[in-house]
Amino acid sequence: MDRKLFFGEYLIARGLVTEQDVLEALAEQKRLIQSFEKMALEYGFLSMKQVFSILTRQAASDLSFEQIALRDNYLDQEQSHLIQTSIQKQRRGVGDILVDQGKLTASAMQAHLKQFHDEIEGFDRIEALLKRIDLFKHLDAAALRTLGSIAICQEHDPGYALVREGEHADSLFTVVSGQLRVTKNNPNGTDEPIHLCNLGPNEFFGEACLFGNARRSANVITESRVLLIAFKRGDFVRFLRDHPIGSQSLFIHMIDGLLNKLESTSLELSQERSERSNVAIVAETTG
Repeated sequence: MDRKLFFGEYLIARGLVTEQDVLEALAEQKRLIQSFEKMALEYGFLSMKQVFSILTRQAASDLSFEQIALRDNYLDQEQSHLIQTSIQKQRRGVGDILVDQGKLTASAMQAHLKQFHDEIEGFDRIEALLKRIDLFKHLDAAALRTLGSIAICQEHDPGYALVREGEHADSLFTVVSGQLRVTKNNPNGTDEPIHLCNLGPNEFFGEACLFGNARRSANVITESRVLLIAFKRGDFVRFLRDHPIGSQSLFIHMIDGLLNKLESTSLELSQERSERSNVAIVAETTG
């Protein structure tokens, strides 16, 4: 799936139009839309004197006209929403403008617009799944949407070796549903692996891929049918770079998860050593 959230990018990626074509279409789209202040005047919500006053304050601020009008009580939320709705109704789609400009046929535009909407629905489904995972619960809507655009859904049957010890680590995984078993190869060379822990819904693994040229430190095998969301290392690193605020909460949650895994693994290994010692004592006693 080509992960483009803007129809213009989608068309460019498929070689149907050029970047210059889309820029010209966006300029035309902007030209056809009335500004927020003109709409406020048309509705009679503001006078020319009030518009001038707001524009003057805006010149000395980094806020938008709408933000200042709301902050200083020139408009209320209902009036602002009505204006924004009217502006959106005026907005012509980039695809329609490209057709008007002869850069794209109407039939091609409609066919690709349907495919684009199907992809967006797929992103929306992934976003809904991401919201169920604690690792991402502190992300804002924009960050979550970006994350959804780079996520890869995977489903596997029981007994599938998802990760093998020693392999190159190139993906981070989060568990939506199902159970997985984490093991290490036995250093004694026997076929029986050492059980470390189990993973279930809301847990994650493979985060070592984010730190350099890492290798998988354990095996991960599906115990039941599982639904996972995976992220390629490069995509996820770019996400962390572009969303520094959200990244802080992600790293805190990851560190907390790593500490819990270490505690669980230490307990498992301690129990296994104890069981082996008991077996050895019994063998000596009865030998």
